[in-house]
Amino acid sequence: MMGGGCGGGDANVVFASDTATGTGTTTTGSGTGGAGGTGSATTGTGDATSSATGASGVTSSATGTSGATGSGGGSSVACTSDAQCGLATPHCDTGKGICTGCTGAADCAQFMLVCDAASGLCVDCATDADCPIGTPTCDAASHTCTKKCTKNSQCQNIGVCNTNGGFCVECLTANDCQGQPCDVGTHVCVDCLAAADCPPDMAICTPDHTCGSTCTTDANCASNNMVCDVPNGVCVECLTNAQCGPGGFCQLDHTCGGG
Repeated sequence: MMGGGCGGGDANVVFASDTATGTGTTTTGSGTGGAGGTGSATTGTGDATSSATGASGVTSSATGTSGATGSGGGSSVACTSDAQCGLATPHCDTGKGICTGCTGAADCAQFMLVCDAASGLCVDCATDADCPIGTPTCDAASHTCTKKCTKNSQCQNIGVCNTNGGFCVECLTANDCQGQPCDVGTHVCVDCLAAADCPPDMAICTPDHTCGSTCTTDANCASNNMVCDVPNGVCVECLTNAQCGPGGFCQLDHTCGGG
């Protein structure tokens, strides 16, 4: 009998377990929010894990993050009338329905200003005519009214321009006073500078440059060739006969007679 055999031991089969790390990618699109805004996109990455045991299958997972939406942009102020517009853009273009720069005086009336058409802005003044008496000159650079003058036309509501100081005054000479004297110290038109400027019945030029009838000395009446009746405070033609010339005499009403 022939016997033969193979001796054998236990055979161990080792199943390999593989672990692989993969990369999952999720891409989000762009979002748009508001007027003129553009959203941003973010690409997220996640870990994918696969495992195998023997003949088993593969399980994978992936995570990612989405993109953010964008922010909106600005736009012009909508309007149907000037009353809905502000100082920076005071005119309502009703054709377009939006506020724009000024085009005329009416656009700035609600702000009590005038329109500088070149810049489209409402300003204090565009010409000297827009300025009040106290500040008669329009500064071309700042479009504000100032006190300084350079010519008489800038002082038409006051008088004339004193170019030495750059300010408006009532007068520089008597020619500026329509028949009255000009006090060149104060640049004001006055009733008188001397008694000669006063009528005979008010022959006194007072210190405040007004004509009066009360005298205190003959000097107050000298410019009219009269003398002062001090007790009555009036200028008269005579108080004595000597004041009436050869052959004349002083009458009871203080006028000369005879001669």
